[in-house]
Amino acid sequence: MRNVFLLLVPAFALLLGACAPGVVVGPTPTPTPPMVVEDVWARPSPSVGGAVAVYLRVVNPTAEPDILLGAAAHDVAGRVELHETTMEGGMAHMHPRERFEVPAQGVLELKPGGKHIMLLDLKRELKPGDRFTIILSFERRGPFYVEAEVRSP
Repeated sequence: MRNVFLLLVPAFALLLGACAPGVVVGPTPTPTPPMVVEDVWARPSPSVGGAVAVYLRVVNPTAEPDILLGAAAHDVAGRVELHETTMEGGMAHMHPRERFEVPAQGVLELKPGGKHIMLLDLKRELKPGDRFTIILSFERRGPFYVEAEVRSP
């Protein structure tokens, strides 16, 4: 009986160890890199009170899509809106949008002539080389702080 007990104790310990949380069987999974916001830039604006567009790329390597719901730039703008430029009857028209989808394992690109962020009621001039903070609001990831650089196109 004692020999059976000595054989069962290590087997029982192995069984408990295999059931313990955090135990990985097989190769170690590689963590998914976080979402990245890159190439954030705005056009110059020589006047206070006007408007200027901001462009950027959001790279989402995850398996879950996300939604850009809005943005804020408290230091430079009274209001910030999501916009999209479309062609209608040979004319470019800018339309406010409530959201932009960031596809799973994909890219959301805000660029001239398409989707962009509009800074409205500018509080100061924006000159080439200036930098300011924009807070992007994502549905899943929440607030995301990025720095924009003012550039001539």
